Amino acid sequence: MDKDVKERIEKINWGEIPEGYKRTKIGIIPKDWNCVQLKDIAEISSGSTPSRNNKSYWGGRIPWVTTSEINYNEIQSTKEYITEEALNKCNLKLYEKGIILMAMYGQGKTRGKVAVLGIEASINQACAAIIVKKENNIFVYQQLRSLYDRIRRVSNIGSQENLNANIIKGIMFTIPPLREQQKIVDILEEYDNAISKIEDLIQEKKKQKKWLVYSLLVEKKRLPGFSGIWKTEKMEKLFDERVETNCENCELLSITSSGILPRTELESKDNSSDDKSKYKKIYAGDIGYNTMRMWQGVSALSEYEGIVSPAYTILAPHSNIDAKFFSYLFKLPSSIFKFYRFSQGLVDDTRNLKYNNFKRISLLYPEDLNEQKAIAEVLVTADKEIDLLEKKLALINQEKKAMMQLLFSGIVRVNDT
Repeated sequence: MDKDVKERIEKINWGEIPEGYKRTKIGIIPKDWNCVQLKDIAEISSGSTPSRNNKSYWGGRIPWVTTSEINYNEIQSTKEYITEEALNKCNLKLYEKGIILMAMYGQGKTRGKVAVLGIEASINQACAAIIVKKENNIFVYQQLRSLYDRIRRVSNIGSQENLNANIIKGIMFTIPPLREQQKIVDILEEYDNAISKIEDLIQEKKKQKKWLVYSLLVEKKRLPGFSGIWKTEKMEKLFDERVETNCENCELLSITSSGILPRTELESKDNSSDDKSKYKKIYAGDIGYNTMRMWQGVSALSEYEGIVSPAYTILAPHSNIDAKFFSYLFKLPSSIFKFYRFSQGLVDDTRNLKYNNFKRISLLYPEDLNEQKAIAEVLVTADKEIDLLEKKLALINQEKKAMMQLLFSGIVRVNDT
């Protein structure tokens, strides 16, 4: 980090105002910058949903955007389309390419996300259209991205936390001169381009892994050097149920669809019981599965030794099989279908696959332990490549987030670079 930048940060942290800066409602910014509300630099409006009962409103050629399509992206197409009649009769407007959209409410993390329209389109009532007047449109878009957490905090508090037009209009912005806005945009677009390339590569690697799984486990194509038989065996011949308890001082683990992780590494609330005397012991090399959700693919090989909730079933593999291979085999749709069939319960919400039913399931696998290990190694390598790329992506996203804070506060100046 540049020496001048470090000095500015230190002064600001100590409550001092560096030379060439000023104090505003949202913090210390350069003297030649302005502090404004979004309503000062943009017009804000929203759309509506045509009646679903009127078939003449739907299936036309006009794209209609919902909040589910707003995800820090350029919107090039929509899931639904409306007609000219709907546009004219349902208080809808056709917005130009390039305007910014913000999700005012939606499930999960949707609320507060933004996107740029890459096409002419109409929008529903949960989307806010932000039409920037004179400032750099992408500069405003990028700054809105950086303000995501703050925007969500100022949402309405009630049965559902929502944004509305007044809240959006009141969002505070820093506005540098137009020339500097463009330079900030150029820097952030370099990050976005790098992020996009890695995301594309991750998707390609995932497709390759899917092909490998299909080739090796479904079509059963042989790796070089292997020609032994594949045989069908009941799970009771391959796995025992591990039912050890009374290990209260062991590390608490959680079984997810993507792996078995220490509970401390998960962001969700810890709802485990204070009394862990009935929690089950799991060893590295065991396979654990969610008894209520095995039919949804929630199983994994453990790399840790610890304890898990009594709601899980623990499988201890016999010495003549490779547990890693079976952890992949258990994820096949054909295997999951069998887990569903053998699960008990009147409705899906109550279905459970206890060991007594699991042990009756038969699966096809290569008898040769070395072939099991070889197949598993190929798939492990594919997973490691994806994992490394995802870690690289997370790092670049963190770097961009940090750079946004420096650029939009004016701590890092780009007007003379």
